[in-house]
Amino acid sequence: ASRLGPGAVGQTEAFVDAIVDQVHNIDRDAAKAAAKIRAEHRSIRLPDALVLAVGKVTNATAVVTADEKWARVDPRVQVIT
Repeated sequence: ASRLGPGAVGQTEAFVDAIVDQVHNIDRDAAKAAAKIRAEHRSIRLPDALVLAVGKVTNATAVVTADEKWARVDPRVQVIT
């Protein structure tokens, strides 16, 4: 969105605000969990591992994604199509 200008950024932020109920910081526990995920699942990239790790350390009820690879990492992952 940043490449498309302020209007696109605003639209993207509004969309994210509408679907995301909480935003969590990456703390030491999340970083350690992400490192473990990366070590065990080499196909999962660091940004994705961080999302999955925050889901784990916060005991989220669900982690929603369109990436089917995530479902092999954590049973709380829900893949949308």
